[in-house]
Amino acid sequence: MATMADVARHAGVSLSTVSYVLSGKRSISGPTRERVLSAIAATNFAPNARGQALASRRSRTIVLLFPALAHDLGTMNMEFVDGTLQTAREHGYSVMISVSDDPYEETERAARRGFADGVLVMEVELEDPRVALLQARDFPFALIGHQRDNAGIDFVDLDFAHAIGLCLDHLAELGHRRVGLLLPLIPTRSASYGPSSRSREAFTAGLATRGLTGELFICPATATGGYDIVSRITATDPGMTGLIANSPQLVPGMLRAGRAAGLDVPDDLSIMALASHRVAEAASPPLTAVDFPAVEMGRLGAEMLIARLEDGPASRPTQHLLRGDLTLRGTTGPAPRRPPPP
Repeated sequence: MATMADVARHAGVSLSTVSYVLSGKRSISGPTRERVLSAIAATNFAPNARGQALASRRSRTIVLLFPALAHDLGTMNMEFVDGTLQTAREHGYSVMISVSDDPYEETERAARRGFADGVLVMEVELEDPRVALLQARDFPFALIGHQRDNAGIDFVDLDFAHAIGLCLDHLAELGHRRVGLLLPLIPTRSASYGPSSRSREAFTAGLATRGLTGELFICPATATGGYDIVSRITATDPGMTGLIANSPQLVPGMLRAGRAAGLDVPDDLSIMALASHRVAEAASPPLTAVDFPAVEMGRLGAEMLIARLEDGPASRPTQHLLRGDLTLRGTTGPAPRRPPPP
């Protein structure tokens, strides 16, 4: 197996020059760098990743803080993970996933020098104490989600206000006049959880401007949670004919509750959600949804964090607020002309 000394002899340079080319710690002229790289290829030299990490004082590991995975391994959550892992791998980084029930303690651990190079934070609150901790430690991080104040912070998020607006517009155009929004209760997050807060505000503000009435419902982020809420709605509020799920985990239960009440979706009850293409297409019937680009958000989050690690703290922050498209499938239709059966 070739060594760095073999590379140095083949390239006609010193051992330290080979080390500098591998570590990037010192500028090396173009021709010399090319000779070293050619020698590496000719000798089939494979740098020792652990040794390089120790020499550069970098682990080439990032931590994905994703507490929801402790209680939900659903398709869309795994899409976030897939996007993060693929991008990290392309850039030569490993990913450690934390699902700790105490995300603040886990953030403290991750911020200790040597454990990881940076942190990708998910399930972001409007004023997230994990962000304050990472800023106080001057530790590199990026957010999948965003706070109320994001000055100087790299983040990517879905534009929830726009997504809820698309849902309300669609239901209003179909003639629905009373609608509901189901928000998932996230065990690891507070009432200031960003997606829920922004969706709630957009829904409340959007009703009046579209001539609608409606109600908010908070329930566990499970099929059972969706079932219980829709069962209650069909029993007590038959005039509510359009429902929006802020989480696709609720949808199977919502559909089941509609069937149990003798309602047809979409003839008697329209149901739509914020969901990725994969999740929406897998539903039965296929789900009308505003696309939630989970893979893309995981990819962009990893790219931003790695760019921060490679370019240093002086680089300008990157911020992405993504807008999903509305895709019509099989779960929404015109408002029923007559009240649904009791």
